[in-house]
Amino acid sequence: MRNRKIFSLVISALFSGAILLHGLPEGTAPVTGGGQVNISGNVMSITAPDGSIFNHSRFDVQNNETVRFIQPSESSRVLNRITTTSLSTINGAVEANGKVYFAAPGGLIFGDGAMVNARHLQVIGGNVETDNWGKSAMLTGSIENHGSIHADSIILGGKTVKNKGELSATHGSILIASGEAMELISQGGSTEVELTKVISSGYSVGDLAGHALLESGILEASQVDVVSDNIVQEGAIDAENVSFRGFSQLSGNKGKISAEEVRLEAIPNRFSNVLLDSEDNEVSKVKLDGSFNQLKINSKNSLLIEKTNTLSVSESIIAKEVDIRVIDADISLGVSFAPVYRNTKSSLVLASSYGEIEIEANNFLFDYDQVLIYSNNIFSDLAYSLDTLPENWYVLNATSLEFDSLSAGLDAKTIFQLEAENSYFNLTGSELVSDPLVNAQGVGSQAPPSNSQSTSSGSGGTSGSGPTLIAPQVTPSLSSFANLSGGNTNLTESQLDSAMQLGLYSNNSYLLQSTSQFDLDVAKLFENGGQYILFGKSFHDLQGNEENLRETFILDSSTMQTGDELAFENKFRVRDSKFKNEDSETIIADENKENKTEVSTTSDSKIIQVGMAPVTSITKPVYSTQAGQMLEKALDSGIEETLKGFSNR
Repeated sequence: MRNRKIFSLVISALFSGAILLHGLPEGTAPVTGGGQVNISGNVMSITAPDGSIFNHSRFDVQNNETVRFIQPSESSRVLNRITTTSLSTINGAVEANGKVYFAAPGGLIFGDGAMVNARHLQVIGGNVETDNWGKSAMLTGSIENHGSIHADSIILGGKTVKNKGELSATHGSILIASGEAMELISQGGSTEVELTKVISSGYSVGDLAGHALLESGILEASQVDVVSDNIVQEGAIDAENVSFRGFSQLSGNKGKISAEEVRLEAIPNRFSNVLLDSEDNEVSKVKLDGSFNQLKINSKNSLLIEKTNTLSVSESIIAKEVDIRVIDADISLGVSFAPVYRNTKSSLVLASSYGEIEIEANNFLFDYDQVLIYSNNIFSDLAYSLDTLPENWYVLNATSLEFDSLSAGLDAKTIFQLEAENSYFNLTGSELVSDPLVNAQGVGSQAPPSNSQSTSSGSGGTSGSGPTLIAPQVTPSLSSFANLSGGNTNLTESQLDSAMQLGLYSNNSYLLQSTSQFDLDVAKLFENGGQYILFGKSFHDLQGNEENLRETFILDSSTMQTGDELAFENKFRVRDSKFKNEDSETIIADENKENKTEVSTTSDSKIIQVGMAPVTSITKPVYSTQAGQMLEKALDSGIEETLKGFSNR
């Protein structure tokens, strides 16, 4: 009887111990390299020699529990193989002074309360070979992080990978990979990943294979590399360099990326979509490789767009819809784009709310059906550099437009705004409401061939046969939208909107000056010293070398045939003017002597002059209306009165 009581007490104690240990890893045992396991209360200590391997039947850690790896040095490695095919969950703490590897075929979740600190953390949702820890044949489990993980370097790889927590490798790297199978490759001291397809009748990864969901969490590292077919970036990434590779879909319109450089390497031979158009992005450089259906990028920083080094100098980036925007910054386009097919609608938007846009080679612009460029250097640089413009291209002031309203082709409301700001611009007047029928391209009444080969266009594009496209035979003309009674043939905004929905005006392109020259001059004044610059110095100094050529564009309204014609050869007369130091005279060279027009005396001409001094040197006082407006805006009343005193002497 007594022995039975003792036996019962032992069983009860063991059972109680099992209850206490519930949640800590189970079935933990060293397999290779030796090592010891010790449990004290809610803490499991694993003494792990370098290169040691441990098996665990499960690896669960509750909120109040800790698993601590004790390793010989920071470079020591320990592999933890979780043998169950079910999901393991870590809600507590995992600590290590070295490198920790997890192989979890059933998947692993770091919960809200998880706290992980290690020199290196690698978590793979699949089996890992004992003789090659960096190689994983198949990804069968998903990896999720909702907690806080800190390490010098972090690698998460699984069938799907989701991060809603914090991944921090401040001076190191973060690698996230999701798909069917992966292989880690060490090159030049860094770790890269290659995703491969696995064909096996007995293996299926499911519909969600290849999803990297970077939701509301934070990724902080020197280098962040994400490799997946479908990438959703809704959290915050803060790194010097960010790389998105192997994707067909990259969506980041709700996230934030702060990086010096972002590399976009799409899946080869597939038209991928990139939507990194969050207004919170702070990116300085984007490098491209691949072909794109959509390519949308936003940044608060001045942005440089380039190709990766793997592409040749002559190659263009194939992209059907391009939309690149910066806020209060500049865009430098060091790459040319080419639309996918001539018979598919293509568009290109480059927009700076208050800045300049530089295009290294601009001939490709004419290959796009619709182009919209919005910046403050349209009149001073971009429009002039394009030489002759087609008749469906318009160069306009657009200071009344809202930055967020810009889109390829514009909408009816925006077109009416531009007509109000530019007296010579008329897309809705009587001259355009004429032909009874037009074809889908808007030229004549003969429909295009119903069976045509599609060809790529643009610099560096390739040609070939595409799908057969059947165009509509006819579309309504503008006259079907206009109210012809009483001789009124101007379209209303709603009529124009209906016409645009049916494809009319679908081939118009716009070069829009975002900021008036007056506002640019005021801004330049403050950027270069503000008020004091006016004393004893000429405003010419702010523009750089006075010997630089200054372009003058003259719009003569008498030469305009219809409101929609605005080409540089016939509607703009371009003259080079050069500031002459010795007598402060402007010498105008005009090749077209017979049509020469004096700007100062012709009332029906509008001059847009770039680089001219809004005020003259204080050493030669002249008080003008323009100078007065500038002084009212830039100076306080006391200083303005003092300057007036100088000009009256």
